[in-house]
Amino acid sequence: MSATSAIHIAALTKSFGEVDVLRGVDLDIGGGTIVALLGSNGAGKTTLVRILSTLLTADSGVACVLGFGGERARDEHVCV
Repeated sequence: MSATSAIHIAALTKSFGEVDVLRGVDLDIGGGTIVALLGSNGAGKTTLVRILSTLLTADSGVACVLGFGGERARDEHVCV
């Protein structure tokens, strides 16, 4: 994670049953950056945003916003 990252995502995965929605997503977005999330239907855009907003829990990987993450990130101190 870069010191200037506002959003840090590493090896993020999420599945619903047998369907892999996110498979190893890596992303670093710097503070003050404007980003568009584009993709076809079913590409995982909403799932990614729900994980970043803590409405969903990722199966594995790290997702941090401004240094804060979900339960796994908090337990392993990976967002600091």
